[in-house]
Amino acid sequence: MKNNIKKINASEKLLVEILLENLKAPYLNIKYKFSDFIQKWPDKSGSFDFYYSPKKDRLDNVVGNIAEIHFYDEDEILCEATLGAYKDESLLSDVDILKLSEKPLIRFPKNRADFFS
Repeated sequence: MKNNIKKINASEKLLVEILLENLKAPYLNIKYKFSDFIQKWPDKSGSFDFYYSPKKDRLDNVVGNIAEIHFYDEDEILCEATLGAYKDESLLSDVDILKLSEKPLIRFPKNRADFFS
């Protein structure tokens, strides 16, 4: 993966905040934190890892799908966002976006009302 680290933008941050409001039962009492910097996945899906310094070891240290939310992309194709976290700390690891199409993600919704469970 290229070193394409950038500051999280407003729509990405909104997505993370909404995911944190939709934590699954086993994770409700954990106060998760996340970095202001992310590293986009190269697949154009919109997915990204949170960037921490020093770098976190992902090997056998990530819990996937602690929360999920849905939204429609600008082209009206359904997308699902899931949230991952590190097992040993209350830090988020990644946001994984699945678009029900081979097309790349156009953009995240900018309005809270556009997300649903």
